[in-house]
Amino acid sequence: MRKISIASTLPVLGLFLYAALLLSSVQAQTPTPTATASPTGSATPTPSATPTPSATPVESATPGASATPTASATPTPSATPTPGGGGGGSPSPTATPAMSGQFLNISTRARVGTGEQVFIGGFIIRGSASMPVLIRGLGPSLQSAGLSNVLLNPTLQLFDANQTLLAENDDWQDSQEAAITATGIPPRNAPESAILMTLSPGRYTAILAGSNGGTGLGLIEVYDLDKAVNATFLNVSSRGFVGLDPNALIGGFIVSPGATPNILIRAIGPSLANSGVLQPLQDPILALFDANGMLLASNNNWQDSQSTAIQVSGEPPSDGREAAILIALAPGRYTAVVQGADHTTGIGLIECYRLF
Repeated sequence: MRKISIASTLPVLGLFLYAALLLSSVQAQTPTPTATASPTGSATPTPSATPTPSATPVESATPGASATPTASATPTPSATPTPGGGGGGSPSPTATPAMSGQFLNISTRARVGTGEQVFIGGFIIRGSASMPVLIRGLGPSLQSAGLSNVLLNPTLQLFDANQTLLAENDDWQDSQEAAITATGIPPRNAPESAILMTLSPGRYTAILAGSNGGTGLGLIEVYDLDKAVNATFLNVSSRGFVGLDPNALIGGFIVSPGATPNILIRAIGPSLANSGVLQPLQDPILALFDANGMLLASNNNWQDSQSTAIQVSGEPPSDGREAAILIALAPGRYTAVVQGADHTTGIGLIECYRLF
């Protein structure tokens, strides 16, 4: 059984803004963990600027941060803020993805701190060709979603599986300005960062931090700029600080037209201590929403429901306090939100796998 992680097709910021609205609503009505595999048609908080899950992170030391989700051959989802929803237009897909029900562009939102609280995103590219990607690190643009305390000057770094620094950027107009503008989805604000590169199949890690130790809400987005090439996003994962509203860890993703894949979404916390994380989230709660803000499923402790099916997937969380949802998702936009039980906080990891 192969695993794939989250990705999204629309400009991420739009989806995040949508997630932001959802989150504020979620806080007001924390879903009772019920991990139902099928949408529970109960009205749920309207999503707010939220981001998306990750690839099966191989929790290994990633440059500048311990326990950085090093995406392992597995993909990840997230209610991916519709890319461009604040940073420019959304790239038009050049061709139908090779595999239907695929995850496209990836995005995740979290509070960016310092030290182990920097924001880390891991993803894997699978295929026989190289993929041109645009990675954006946003902060100021989130203010258009009504968010405050945003990361005012994001810095972005990209590393490969060997922890070799491939590229870094502070203000996107300082380099590659013409090429990034030509993609149609440049960041909206000059202090935001972006990296445009063609990446061969493999594992990559993006780290978002604040210039001069700045902190605040930030967003990482990764766009596939050429869906005609034989390459797709596989596992995707994001690790960051999980706080109280609006500082939950939020992942946004889009399932492309075609098949209805089985998706495994995990919210990891206690296990991160094994990777040297000093303040892991002790009891994560996971909720999944559709594009209308409808709660599809929620879970607190993964063994409370779907235990057998999750174990059979081959990717069960290693700690009983961690959360997971296994669900079949039709094409569309989705948002996964991670918070702490009883309003607890700490470092958490969100992952999304496409099982097939």
